Amino acid sequence: MQKINLIEKVEQNYGVTLITLVITIIVLLILAGITINLALDPNHGLFVRTKETGERYKISEYIDRVEISKAEVMLKNNGKVTIDELIEQIYKDKIVPRGNIAKLNEEKARMVTEEGYIFEITGENTEYKEKTDEKLEALPEPELQKASITINAPEWDSSTHTASVTIERGEGISNRLKIQYQVNVYEEEGWKEYNGTSVTELEHGDTIYARLWNGLNGTNYTSIKIEDNIAPTIIVKIDSTGTNQIKASVTSKDDQYGMEDKPTYTFEI
Repeated sequence: MQKINLIEKVEQNYGVTLITLVITIIVLLILAGITINLALDPNHGLFVRTKETGERYKISEYIDRVEISKAEVMLKNNGKVTIDELIEQIYKDKIVPRGNIAKLNEEKARMVTEEGYIFEITGENTEYKEKTDEKLEALPEPELQKASITINAPEWDSSTHTASVTIERGEGISNRLKIQYQVNVYEEEGWKEYNGTSVTELEHGDTIYARLWNGLNGTNYTSIKIEDNIAPTIIVKIDSTGTNQIKASVTSKDDQYGMEDKPTYTFEI
């Protein structure tokens, strides 16, 4: 009788142990799922947060290094900092490769690091703007300035009496160098990206500027003035002849100024 009770007790303990094991496995799977979700969440996952923390540290490090370069310039110039001297000191301190700083005006420059971090720097401030994943065409300054670009002669629309031009890179120029243009103004922050087709709705007297841009620096610009360099078309037509009489008409046409394509003078001889 006692032996049977012992077997039953063992069987009961075995059953409890098996249930506990199954529950434990289920709990572990749930915890594992939560952990994986926390780690792999594309917006707030552990890996994303670790990457963001690393990037914030790197950005802060760049800002600190620029400020140290700025302090070097201040020591040399009795507390004064010019943007040209600061750019040269940053290159000297090897914060970014030479060619990775573009002077925007006499007080401001744009700096792009090898990781793609973009900063705007002045004599007073270093500000992080954004990160670019675009591969920059890192041309040394002399090569960039030699890159050629051409604005083709304007083509006139006879219905709108406006002109359009196309812009082309010189032979052998990389397509990664973007074409930029602006009309009637020349401002560093006024450049637009060329769509690859044409610049339209240009009027007589407009000036169009164009340059190549590597994401950081631009080439010297080229420009043309939209002018009426094509003479009007003059057509003399003999309408009829008779005894001692010739009837003729003169037609003129000028797409640039919108001169109408109709007889402007009829005469008889």
